[in-house]
Amino acid sequence: VTVTGTGSLWSMGAANNLSFTGSRNSLTIANGGKVIDFIGGAGGSANTITVTGSGSVWTNNQGIQINAAGYPGNTVIVTNGGVLYSFGQNNGNRNYVGSGGAGNNKVIVAGLGSVWRVMGGTLDGFVLGAGTSNNTITVADQGMVLCDGVQVGNNGGAADRGDGVTVTGTGSVWSSSSTWQPFTGTGHFLIIANGGRVDSTFSFRSGAGGASVCSFLVAEPGSIWNLKG
Repeated sequence: VTVTGTGSLWSMGAANNLSFTGSRNSLTIANGGKVIDFIGGAGGSANTITVTGSGSVWTNNQGIQINAAGYPGNTVIVTNGGVLYSFGQNNGNRNYVGSGGAGNNKVIVAGLGSVWRVMGGTLDGFVLGAGTSNNTITVADQGMVLCDGVQVGNNGGAADRGDGVTVTGTGSVWSSSSTWQPFTGTGHFLIIANGGRVDSTFSFRSGAGGASVCSFLVAEPGSIWNLKG
């Protein structure tokens, strides 16, 4: 499906689930097009959602789920000034990148004016990796992610591993008004490189069921992790 051009709008009241059982399907929002849904998702496997171009907007009124159906390898790309809005925990709905036992999902926010804004909710309203592994978010080339907070690993056990965030390039920003928190699992990471910046507080859940063996790298001059509070 392609929604393209200023004034083009696809608005729905029910969940916009992109092929929960299929694979290699795509949704493209381009050139000022807009999609508004209840719960946005990239289900199935190897599906792609792209928001590209100034004025192109994807709005999820009750959260985004990539992937909440147990199928791996889905991708969301926000680029060239596209914008993704999604609410945090609201009426029990969360924002997931990787859940339901399937990993290798990724979100890329790249380019000046490209923004993923996670609005409202609590810390656990935004989860990277829930009972799954190798899910990633990359912020590059002056892209921005704005959120209240994020949990990395949420279900515990061996399945939560290798999830992480990379913020790279001058002007690339991850800004959390609350916490960047490895919560459960192992091998999670945060990389800030080439002038990237992260603004957040930090909380590490240790002990029984807590996260372990996580890595944090701030590399190259100009890269900043601004720990608030």
